[in-house]
Amino acid sequence: MSKKIKFLLTALLSVMVLFGVVLPSAAYAATERPTTGTLSIHKLQYHTETAPVIDNDGLALPALPAGTSALPGVTFKVYKVADDATATTIPVSVTPVSLVTNAAGLAEFTGLAAGRYLVVEDITAAGTPSGIESFTPNFLVDVPMMNPDNVTWNENVHVYPKNQLVLGKAELTKSFEGDTVTPYPVATFALYKGDAADGTADDTLIGSYPTNATTGKINVENLTVGHYYFIETIAPTGYGLNKTPVEFDITITDHDKTIGVTDDNFFYPTVDKFITTIGNKTETANINELKTWIIQTTIPGDIKDYESYIITDILDPALDYENSFSIKAGNHVLVPSVDYIFPEPLVGMAGALLSININPASLKDYAGQKVTVEFKTSINENAVMDDEIENNATIRTTLDGTPYEEDVPDLPEVHTGGKKFVKVGKTTDSAALSGAEFKIFKAGTTQYLQTDWTWGSKATARIFTSGSLGKFEVTGLAYGNYTLEETKAPTGYNLRADVDFTVALGSYADASTATITNAPTLTLPSTGGMGTIVFTVIGSVLMMGAVKLYKKESVEE
Repeated sequence: MSKKIKFLLTALLSVMVLFGVVLPSAAYAATERPTTGTLSIHKLQYHTETAPVIDNDGLALPALPAGTSALPGVTFKVYKVADDATATTIPVSVTPVSLVTNAAGLAEFTGLAAGRYLVVEDITAAGTPSGIESFTPNFLVDVPMMNPDNVTWNENVHVYPKNQLVLGKAELTKSFEGDTVTPYPVATFALYKGDAADGTADDTLIGSYPTNATTGKINVENLTVGHYYFIETIAPTGYGLNKTPVEFDITITDHDKTIGVTDDNFFYPTVDKFITTIGNKTETANINELKTWIIQTTIPGDIKDYESYIITDILDPALDYENSFSIKAGNHVLVPSVDYIFPEPLVGMAGALLSININPASLKDYAGQKVTVEFKTSINENAVMDDEIENNATIRTTLDGTPYEEDVPDLPEVHTGGKKFVKVGKTTDSAALSGAEFKIFKAGTTQYLQTDWTWGSKATARIFTSGSLGKFEVTGLAYGNYTLEETKAPTGYNLRADVDFTVALGSYADASTATITNAPTLTLPSTGGMGTIVFTVIGSVLMMGAVKLYKKESVEE
């Protein structure tokens, strides 16, 4: 072997020996374990049937795995154990470091002495989130720990323990009185989580949900374990708001099933009004004639939840209250001062106010039936002929603090009317005649109109007299057929035959004034004039001739 080759081999061996000494020393310097480290616990929750797989190598993940989210409020305890420990039981004599995950689900333990640690999720700590079905088991972790390159150290170890979160769902079925086919009316509910069941600030508003017009239902998913309640916030038009909380629970044992809850909406009470008989909306009457009014209101199915139930009626100024008051729920007669309060107006009071305050509790056994109120009125002299005298009624209620009122949709009315007449002579100038007197009777009867608008005998009948312009009129009669009987003719005129007339809507108007004519009395010649003398002379001559002829005949015999 040449000296040159020997030199190169010697140099190579020297270099190899040198690297054999230097490289291990350098490697040792690069992998020396830090004396402290940080443990970052990222608490995750998932609600899938199986846990998502996380390849956890101690490094921070760029993003959370699909189907997971951060879980705040979880308490973790970290125990220092022996570097070669393999058991996950909690050591008796070791004091742990304890932290709670923040809003981002992170509990960051800093300044931990290098070594092995037992991580324990404290499921008994106050504030632990509810609805956890599967908790993270105890686990061991080294801090710091080797990086995946098995060369360098990871001083901030990131772990991602997972809890399976129970998420349930609720289905509310809404029923509406009178509606059994689609589309259903739509009501809106607020959903709260909490125990107060009154929508207070102590409870958490989950959201606002309208019912489905096709199914009548509300379906809410992803509800964590806890106590919940629906409260109706908007009812369909015509329905009472049902603010009774509809409560339910999502629990670990039944989170995977739909919890069916139901809620009913009932119609608000309605009001209608009739005159004389139920269903009749129009009537006619004489002044002072009594007529019966009938108010009917419905009793809602949820009357037990009402705070007030008041029927009011303000009579028209042309109507006098005439008593005969009665009130029933269904066929049950209500008792004053027990079932209702009614400050009854004075009899004969015009335009009286009727306010009937009914105790809702007295109506609970008659839900779905009707309240019927009856009373009488009479038309007074304030009435305007040909005008309808309408009569409204109102139902006012309070349900769960919400006031409601409704008027009669189709007002009933009562009418009274009259007729105008003018008396004239049957002459070329048709001069107006005053002083004619008349009485009125119902057509086809012997009942005559009295001064108080009742009907009676002719002897006490009211007398109508034509004035200086020949005019007179009759007012305050029920619509119908009548007869005018002249009982005293104007001076120089004969009594005329009876006149039939009709009182109806519009018959009192000036354009409908009826003209009644009277023929003048026939004037006979005066006694004692020339005309009678001539007849007397002729008669005397004839008598004298007859006597003479008689005597002559007697002599001849």
